[in-house]
Amino acid sequence: DTGPGNVVCNYLCEQLYGLPYDRDGAIAASGKVDSALLAHFMSHPFFDRPVPRSGWSQDYNHAYITSVIEKFPRLAKEDFLATACAFTASAIVRSMKENVPEEIIAQTRVIYASGGGVRNPQIMKQLQARLPENIRLAVSDEIGIPAAYKEAVKFATLAYSTIHCIPGNIPAAGHASQYAILGKIALAPRNIPKHTFYYITFLSSLKSFFSPRKTPRKAPRRIYGGELFAQLLHTIDGRRNAHGRMESGDAALSVP
Repeated sequence: DTGPGNVVCNYLCEQLYGLPYDRDGAIAASGKVDSALLAHFMSHPFFDRPVPRSGWSQDYNHAYITSVIEKFPRLAKEDFLATACAFTASAIVRSMKENVPEEIIAQTRVIYASGGGVRNPQIMKQLQARLPENIRLAVSDEIGIPAAYKEAVKFATLAYSTIHCIPGNIPAAGHASQYAILGKIALAPRNIPKHTFYYITFLSSLKSFFSPRKTPRKAPRRIYGGELFAQLLHTIDGRRNAHGRMESGDAALSVP
């Protein structure tokens, strides 16, 4: 994890303006980055954890945001948003420098951003300003991965890798000691107990959810992962016999 992502921006916008998020970063664009608040953000205990660190659900919750607002009572509301964008960018750059060797950073020419944050011009602006001069910030759309579908692509790739026994991790990124096949494929018994039927129903619902017909019209099917999941879950969903039981040889997929 690199830090707060959009969470701080969104929670501040919710508490200060009653809005779910800062559309197009318009509010942040009207404010100024406050150095004292930025330093306070960057001193969060999250950064004291050893690399590779991981964020916790309580790190940047509503209580934390409330405490920040109370600590800086004289700061203009728009300055909170502007500083939050700078915090998101600063956290990303700090994480990059702590995880990636200097020689690799020096050789890098482009970094591709994805996710909801790319729709906030202020976050992108702050990030580009804090990256080394040799690096250009671009959106992953340039390489054929729509930024909005990053999560779909990621989990479809992990599922495909597990099914085909392909390592799903990158040791250099997560500091793992070796490559590993992630997730688990658990074979179902010949006569599956009735009380486990809900699990099979859950798999069936996944198949329905990721079916191509559920794919948004504007989302490329090959990118969204619908067809891939439909094929995977069709294979593992199983066939019930006349008594409603799973036939032998069927399997259930469990990916953490």
